[in-house]
Amino acid sequence: MSHTIEVSGTITKKESLVALNPEICGNNLILETAHAFPGYHGIVPEEKVPGSLFLLTKNKYTNESLIRAAMVLQKSFKMDLDIVPSQIVFQNNEVAAIRIKGLSNYTFLLQLVDALYDEGFRFEKYKKVNEFSSIIQVNKVFFLEEIEPGFFHDKRNNEMHYFEMKSELKWYAFEKAILDIKYNTDDKNFDAALATFYRAKGLVDLVRIYKKEMKPDELKKIKQKLCDYIHQ
Repeated sequence: MSHTIEVSGTITKKESLVALNPEICGNNLILETAHAFPGYHGIVPEEKVPGSLFLLTKNKYTNESLIRAAMVLQKSFKMDLDIVPSQIVFQNNEVAAIRIKGLSNYTFLLQLVDALYDEGFRFEKYKKVNEFSSIIQVNKVFFLEEIEPGFFHDKRNNEMHYFEMKSELKWYAFEKAILDIKYNTDDKNFDAALATFYRAKGLVDLVRIYKKEMKPDELKKIKQKLCDYIHQ
């Protein structure tokens, strides 16, 4: 029997990022995802404008401080804002950022930045940045249905699916494995990312698969191919 769980954790993925122009972001360095789910080539539902934004911070702030600030802003902005800690690889360095989703319009962005400033956060200054590919890690809360032991379905997004792995996967080895699996399978139309859940038994390593109308057998087949590839 399936059951629903709410759990915190992380998502690690690779995406292309572009810098917002100063007319939108003021004197702040704010990056936006250029392509949603780059490994998926079907019809991806368009994200609200703006999509995923990354506000680069001068310091790495605690998760608790940002969560508390986000709770304050949720009330004042009266939007379904998703404001979470994150880190990205930028100019060969891992840097701290605040990931923002849920803004209904770019015109609210500077108001939101000012509100975060009032909560004590400080940001990197704007600079011209060409589109680049980055490894991104986002802290988030998952709301899941465990369809069977070790396999999960996202209750808030029908296209998101997860399966447990026995041990940690490093990003570049994982990326190579997924590319090889796609080259040697009939169905290569899915996007993959790494995930972790914080559970009572410790840290759980998973793979997140994005695909529309995915059947349980398809998810199991991807896991089996990945386990065979990495000998797990």
